[in-house]
Amino acid sequence: MEVIVFIVLCLIIFIALIKGLAEVLKSKPIEAASNFVDVKIKKAIKNSQIAVSKSYLTGSSWILINEEYSNVLYTFRNNGELLITTNGIVERCLFELIVDSDTILITKNGITEHFFIFNDKDDFLFLRQLSSDQVLFFANQTKYKDELKATLLRIAKDHYKEH
Repeated sequence: MEVIVFIVLCLIIFIALIKGLAEVLKSKPIEAASNFVDVKIKKAIKNSQIAVSKSYLTGSSWILINEEYSNVLYTFRNNGELLITTNGIVERCLFELIVDSDTILITKNGITEHFFIFNDKDDFLFLRQLSSDQVLFFANQTKYKDELKATLLRIAKDHYKEH
């Protein structure tokens, strides 16, 4: 859990620094920067502690953004079914959300794995396997589908220009 909270904090601080630190530093640089980072850290901790609900999971599909995977989409359905789509091939799995402990059980190919589950607003989802350092990072597909469409359109145009 500490690893995930740290990762979330780093992401939020990085994004915040990019967006506003330059403006803050124009006045009293050291004091302003310190206050700015403190506020962002407090917000990150608050957002990472939001309880995970089933509707949060089932409200959209989740793009796996780990570097070693490509084109993997997780879709949690209301009936406890998990659809894992890899390059257009759908694998049907099961999941069970344990809200009291912020964990989730995922059964794939007859093997059930237990994960701590963390969210960052409605943008990102993190699953860390219990007793392991394995972490799956997800982005909310609904939030990023326009970027995906633009990328696919660019790839298609480039492909057909060459042929």
